[in-house]
Amino acid sequence: MTAITLAPPAKVNLYLAVHERQPDGYHRLTTLFERLELADTLRLQRQPSGITLTCDDPTVPTDGRNLVVRAGAAFFQASGIRGGMAAHLEKRIPVAGGLGGGSSDAASTLLGLNTLYDQPLTQAQLVTLGRQLGADVPFFLSEAALAWGRGRGDEIEPLASPDRPFWHVLVNPGEPLLTKTVYETFDRLPLTPPLPDATLLLRLVQMGEAARVAPCLANALEPAIKSSYPAIRYVQHALTTAGALGVIVSGSGPTVFGLATEEVHARVIATRLQQEQPVWRVLVTRTALAPRSTAAPVRGDA
Repeated sequence: MTAITLAPPAKVNLYLAVHERQPDGYHRLTTLFERLELADTLRLQRQPSGITLTCDDPTVPTDGRNLVVRAGAAFFQASGIRGGMAAHLEKRIPVAGGLGGGSSDAASTLLGLNTLYDQPLTQAQLVTLGRQLGADVPFFLSEAALAWGRGRGDEIEPLASPDRPFWHVLVNPGEPLLTKTVYETFDRLPLTPPLPDATLLLRLVQMGEAARVAPCLANALEPAIKSSYPAIRYVQHALTTAGALGVIVSGSGPTVFGLATEEVHARVIATRLQQEQPVWRVLVTRTALAPRSTAAPVRGDA
């Protein structure tokens, strides 16, 4: 096989608790990741040397700032392989939207190159590389639909999948929000009471009942996100008014999501929002239930 096409998925955080800052400058986290069917498309092709990347989104850098390029460089350095890759990325996941798109692209790059070059690295070695690239990357290196993330969010505990998928309406208002900015704001704000334990949330999530899950969704970063980007309040209000359940921000934002009871409900909500706010990016997706690697090829060439 000389080329492979992959589908790096998005994620949302159904629960995100932020604990004390660690000596390395990062906060300790407890988060519940959920893999979504919404995905980018990433094509990797072997080449004799060098790393090149093209992207259909002109706002996405294609040099060493991009995690696909950095993941490729890390793979070749760790494996000792003298080879290269040509990559083409088609973005569907909003950029810098709190949905893990860059981290997922990086994970798929590692997994895809490991496939193209005959598995020189173990899963443990890939996870070690992933941690160096970003805290969300190890989650995307797993096959889990649901997982706890602890430490920096990179200590992954896969969980049983829900009994049925959840339908989501995602709203991205169109402006990126840097994670660094959100955490700096979080540190400046007055301390808030800790989030409740997520044991009940996990039980309800695995039962697959959206209406019961919705009140338990929580994100400790929301006050900091709203302080950094006040328009988020309006996005949340619009989603709630349109009929979404349990409306919260995913990760460090600015994408806001709400649950729906079924696909028809989700699409009605999305249509209302798109008619009222045509500049917003509104997406309907659901839980990616089937256990699969992010490197599962959509198409491969021998």
